[in-house]
Amino acid sequence: MTTAPDLVLRHRAARLLHELCRPASAAVIAQLPSGPGRMRAADLVRDGSALSIKEFWTTVSRLEALGVLRRRAGELALDHDHRDLVVGQLVADSPLLDTPRTRPRLAAFVQSGRFTRMPTEPVLLDELYDALAELFTPGETMTEAGVNARIAAVHDDPAEIRRGLVDRGLLHRAPGSTRYRCPDRTERR
Repeated sequence: MTTAPDLVLRHRAARLLHELCRPASAAVIAQLPSGPGRMRAADLVRDGSALSIKEFWTTVSRLEALGVLRRRAGELALDHDHRDLVVGQLVADSPLLDTPRTRPRLAAFVQSGRFTRMPTEPVLLDELYDALAELFTPGETMTEAGVNARIAAVHDDPAEIRRGLVDRGLLHRAPGSTRYRCPDRTERR
């Protein structure tokens, strides 16, 4: 059962992830110095981001509200004091967070709720794909973009994983289409 604090955390993590995926946010963050305590003049950040004044300050306000950056006397910096909290919010909602406990043989391949390496042993690779298939609800139909977005939350190469899921019969692709369906357990190869 999902508790109210869990729902709040998931909502905050979803908002944070959504904001970090926006091109305007990426443009601002790319202009900030990466070292702790290092600030950069907001005007220089704005110029480097190539955003309009309005879009720039709207983005800065959003990132500041989410704890990603802070501003002080006309300067901006990444908020390293809240970095662990921000990362924790993203990791807390990962469907793979419990994988090291529930599938100990895959623990070496999971870091911060994401698969970071692929096993070479076929049995472990099949187990990894079985875990990834749990990202989808049996009977669920999605576009290729939707499948890729869900996989991207837990792996850096959604196309590779999507193809592996299809090859193993864990995800079905409609012929000549970009629509995918998660088969029921009885339909899987």
